[in-house]
Amino acid sequence: MKTAVYSFYLVWLSTVFLSCKGTSQRYISTAREAEGVKIILSDSSSAAALIQQDDADGFFDYIMPLDIQIQMKNGSGCHTKEACLTAYREYLSHQVSQWIATDTGSLIPVIENAVKISTAIAGKFMPDSIYLVKIKTGHYGNDVYYTRGKCIMIPENIFQNFDSEMQLPVMIHEIFHIISRYQPEIRDSLYSMIGFERLDGKVTLPPQTEKIVLTNPDGAMRTHAIRLTAGQGNEVLAIPLITSKFRQYRTEIPLFFDYLNFDLYEIAPTNGGNYIAKAGPGGGTTLDLGYTPMFFTKIRDNTQYIIHPEEIMADNFMLAALAVHKSDFSRFSPKGRQLIDSLIRYFQKINR
Repeated sequence: MKTAVYSFYLVWLSTVFLSCKGTSQRYISTAREAEGVKIILSDSSSAAALIQQDDADGFFDYIMPLDIQIQMKNGSGCHTKEACLTAYREYLSHQVSQWIATDTGSLIPVIENAVKISTAIAGKFMPDSIYLVKIKTGHYGNDVYYTRGKCIMIPENIFQNFDSEMQLPVMIHEIFHIISRYQPEIRDSLYSMIGFERLDGKVTLPPQTEKIVLTNPDGAMRTHAIRLTAGQGNEVLAIPLITSKFRQYRTEIPLFFDYLNFDLYEIAPTNGGNYIAKAGPGGGTTLDLGYTPMFFTKIRDNTQYIIHPEEIMADNFMLAALAVHKSDFSRFSPKGRQLIDSLIRYFQKINR
């Protein structure tokens, strides 16, 4: 999930037989090719189906009722997860818009350039296709981009005053999410560069935390953790979580991002090789703030978008791609440059 707050962030008619998940469902869309990547602008009818599909990350498995209520702006519309998901999918089907010529005329050069710049880094690991879905801003708000499967969701408000320079890094960031989603070995390797390791078991949240947890559509899974030390060298294993500041939707607070709270949660092993997050009575973190400096040391200082290793590395991929494209690495601190160089060398190695 990317917003303009955090970011610096075709056309010949054809019938295609692809979807965000790469299945054989039939969609009538507008498509063209850039650097071997098929770019598909999904019309509103196909987009209504695509936005409801789950993907490799299992977003709909992770999202909880409070999250849905906040997005739908209805605190009493559903209570069980099953009922909420049914209502949510129906709601999402109406959160899509139709592309118009002025939109595509602005976006086409940007996405083609983003694909070109991303391909210079990712090479053969670029996705074979990318779907662009124009969305309304009712669920997450203005300027919020996210991905689902091979789809990039583009908020319709950006076309009111389209800024190509601002949109280019956003598109590169979102392209990384698609690469990462379908290349788990690449995801693991890149996450490890900032101290996150893949867990062997599943992470369970205590009930009080499940009631307030919110789900980033670009970082839904809780599969990686970071080792942190503080004080006398006590080591803990931690995961990042975003939670709601409030335990229910409030009509006087309609904007999704006004609910967000970010914390690191300690996790402890349980029987069977799994883990459970530690939480206080209200579901909040119990991890001492003394562990925070180690977290920032490990993730470096290239981005402030730190809510999930996926977002941290998406921004680093974007920054690396643009630095290579412009032959300009001057913005990075020495430690930040080390991370950028490691990312570039990694892709060079696996592309041989």
